[in-house]
Amino acid sequence: MEKFEAFESESKVFFTGGVARYGIFRKTLQEYLKLEVCTHSLAQYAGAIGAAVIASEKQRVKQ
Repeated sequence: MEKFEAFESESKVFFTGGVARYGIFRKTLQEYLKLEVCTHSLAQYAGAIGAAVIASEKQRVKQ
């Protein structure tokens, strides 16, 4: 929840990841944050790519 508080000064949030394709999650997040929450039909892939990049970086640091 602390990370969401950082959005208070923003006017929009872009929602990615697998659940971004379900409107109920976007709507719930929008109501909770009281901000416009935008997404795209391909947003689930952006979340997956981001997770893969983070995992790759963590693996590289361990070596």
